[in-house]
Amino acid sequence: MFAARDDRYQGLCCAKALYGIITRFLVDDYSHSEHRGTGMFNATPWEKLEEVVSTYRGIKAPSQKQRCLHLGVKTQASTTSEGVLAFNLPFSSRDLQLYADGTSKRVTIHMDPDDLRKAYVTAEGHDEVIEVDLRMTALQDLTLEKAIEVMEAACRRDPKAQELHDRHLHEARKRFAEESGFFPDSRDPSNYQTIDQLRWRADRLAQVEMRPTGITGPTAPPGRVTDRSSGNHVFKVKKSGAPDQGIRDKKPSKSGHASFKPIKESKL
Repeated sequence: MFAARDDRYQGLCCAKALYGIITRFLVDDYSHSEHRGTGMFNATPWEKLEEVVSTYRGIKAPSQKQRCLHLGVKTQASTTSEGVLAFNLPFSSRDLQLYADGTSKRVTIHMDPDDLRKAYVTAEGHDEVIEVDLRMTALQDLTLEKAIEVMEAACRRDPKAQELHDRHLHEARKRFAEESGFFPDSRDPSNYQTIDQLRWRADRLAQVEMRPTGITGPTAPPGRVTDRSSGNHVFKVKKSGAPDQGIRDKKPSKSGHASFKPIKESKL
């Protein structure tokens, strides 16, 4: 195991050295060499850059909203009471809920795969661009690829789980960081995948329900539901989709035990 890790570490060191040589060539050599391309007339790329900056001046960098709308990844989805899902990631905002108005509407989500904190929603016939926020805090500082890896790891390590929520994802991220030993070189092109590959991986997680942990109440232990000799009360558990009105137990009798009506004998 240690030998394999040493070989991988040496390989990464060689890759870093190669990237360093290429970067130094492009910065120190190539940009200061004479070029004979169209319109260059033996000028260097650095000289042409200074000429362009002095003639046309610079331009402001585009905002995150502009980057997402014009250069970001687009995906189609329908609104729900929870918001929208893009690559199986939940996004929502007050403006989106006001636009949906409790109905399912087809929208387009524009997102930056390197910054998942915010995304932008457009819809046909709606002129305004709606800003939405990522609802999973555990994934806000990750790229799209890393977020999908964390969700896949959470499903692999706990196959019986039917939900993904913040606690699961925090634990999966911790395991992922501890088991990796070290993080791959972000400059290595092999570390990047196409959007179609990420979309396919995200679609595989579509059957996993993503929501916070539900609210449940205490119940009597198995086999003790009808036990009248103990002081265990039988509690009503909140039903799925029911309004949160708290958990109430059956009214206890004067003796402190749960009261039950007499059990009718069967006529069979």
